[in-house]
Amino acid sequence: MYAQEVRRLVDATYQVVERTGSLDPTMRDILRESGLSNQASCRHFRSKDEPLVALLDDGRRRMAAYLDHRMSAADDVAGKVVAWIEGVPAQAGDPVAAARARPFMAHQHRLAELFPAEQRESVEAMIRPLREAPAGARRRRRSATWRPTHSRCTG
Repeated sequence: MYAQEVRRLVDATYQVVERTGSLDPTMRDILRESGLSNQASCRHFRSKDEPLVALLDDGRRRMAAYLDHRMSAADDVAGKVVAWIEGVPAQAGDPVAAARARPFMAHQHRLAELFPAEQRESVEAMIRPLREAPAGARRRRRSATWRPTHSRCTG
């Protein structure tokens, strides 16, 4: 029930932000959209800003999962980099993703002022897969070329 209520509140916040284009949705509008009570909101969020932090976290997780999925289909580092580069703007072509991201992009400086740690983590989550692609390739190359010099298991 807890996770369902949080999901309903997060989805309702997305819907209100999308509809109004504002990063200042009222709790009244969020609750009306979610169909939940004020008590439900108080159980999950201590302030009116916390739903926005939840949206930043949700958006970050969705984008990271999307980029990871695209990059995992590539066989080499160059392919992973291309998948990342093409994946970021591809989200702008997805009407649902674009509608959800638009208010956050338009107000990213304000978000950085209000939630500096969360905003930094959001940017880091986007860049991390790109930074880790070469390191992952090096680890795979090392493990593929490692051969034991002798084995105690052979008799």
